[in-house]
Amino acid sequence: YIGVGFDVHEKKLAEEMIQYHTTLLEAHNEASVDGILLVDAKGKILSYNKRFTEIWNMPQEIVDAKDDEAALAFAMTQLVNPQQFIEKVKWMYAHPTETTLDELEYKDGKIVERHGFPVVGEDGTYYAWSWTFRDVSEKKMQERKIKESEAHFRQMSDLMPAKISNAGINGNVLYFNNKWLDFTGLNFEELKDFGYHKILHPDELEEFQKRFQEAAETGTDLEMEMRFINKDGEYKWHLNRASPMKDENGNIKMWIGVTSEIQKIKDEEERKDNFVKMISHELKTPVTSIKGYIQILLMMLEGEKEIHNTLQVKNSLVRVDKMVSRLTRLITEMLDLTRIDESKLLLQNKLFNLNELVNETVEDIRYTNTKNPIVIYDDFTCNINADRDRIGQIIINFIGNAIKYSPNNDIIEVRIRNYGKNKVAVSVKDYGIGINKKDHEKIFERFYRVEGKEEKTFSGFGIGLFIAKSIIERHNGSITIESEKGKGSIFTFILPMAVAN
Repeated sequence: YIGVGFDVHEKKLAEEMIQYHTTLLEAHNEASVDGILLVDAKGKILSYNKRFTEIWNMPQEIVDAKDDEAALAFAMTQLVNPQQFIEKVKWMYAHPTETTLDELEYKDGKIVERHGFPVVGEDGTYYAWSWTFRDVSEKKMQERKIKESEAHFRQMSDLMPAKISNAGINGNVLYFNNKWLDFTGLNFEELKDFGYHKILHPDELEEFQKRFQEAAETGTDLEMEMRFINKDGEYKWHLNRASPMKDENGNIKMWIGVTSEIQKIKDEEERKDNFVKMISHELKTPVTSIKGYIQILLMMLEGEKEIHNTLQVKNSLVRVDKMVSRLTRLITEMLDLTRIDESKLLLQNKLFNLNELVNETVEDIRYTNTKNPIVIYDDFTCNINADRDRIGQIIINFIGNAIKYSPNNDIIEVRIRNYGKNKVAVSVKDYGIGINKKDHEKIFERFYRVEGKEEKTFSGFGIGLFIAKSIIERHNGSITIESEKGKGSIFTFILPMAVAN
């Protein structure tokens, strides 16, 4: 009997070590959140983990068969675009040195990220393809929700009348809505590169930086009135509000800015201030004059039982009467303005002859004004159903303005004419200083007065034409202007004729 013994200790140790590492690798694969598949160069499945079969809903018998083609055939039944999937697989097998990363869309709505890379030895020998599959459906859904939320925010901010911006914690603006782009005439990149601070008026820049720093340190809102330059190079007043968005720890993540143009409000405030100054002056002037004439009359009466200089007394009383009329007109306009604001301007409509009203009004004005000749052209006669006193008030306003703004005592023409079907037009034409076209619409606004050296020499409140327009519109009529600077003006109101016409 001959026995041969071999020392297999090292072999056993090696086998145990291999088994140890294999067990660790399998445990690692099974613990992975990704599906893992290893396929050799001949198309045989070498290994896979449980997560792989879960992601693909693949029957156990298919993966146990170790046949990659059978697994591919089943996989194609799960996908929205199977042809694209198989073409990519073929391309990858044909390029064993390339890695790839793409997304697969499943029929059940899943989105899976596929990563493929070759297993190559140190000598460059290609052994197998390793695939990992990660379900990113939740991630993609969150990304989609974020994109939809961003799109919703952008759409909503673009529909808002305000200018919306979004800035980082240091104040660098990251987003401007379309209102900002329209205002500045710049696209987003130009505006972002140009800089938020560069469109701000230099006089407000230092104060804004100071207050923004305070708001950033305290985590409070910032509110400030400031001017920004528009695409025409004009600075416009805005109310700027910036509010910090904070994380759960109270740290500022970003700033949301809402900027509203308030230039019209500023202009209105300025007009009101000017109006108060003007009305104070206009009230003071006649009151002072009345007081002066009364003092003269009292001095004449003092110590005398009879007044001998009746002419001087008469002239003083005439002037007092003019000043009282001026005050009465001012008070009437103030009351009308209040009634219009409160929608309490009542009309006492009745049927009357418009031609008679025009002639009576012109005669009254001729009595107090002898400098400007007033000519009436009334070859068209009609009746209207309206508030006679209010229409007379507008005629007085039109003729009064024509006289006021005709410093050379030019002729004033008043014309009554047929204006189409069942309408009549009354026009007052002067040859005075005229009005620039840019002011044609604005002169009917409350408190608006045309700016200019000539215009500043004439008194006024900027409410007469506003009241006239309101009254005419209450009569279902309209009011127009034709004017050119230096060539006079034509103001016209148009009213419906009475049915009897």
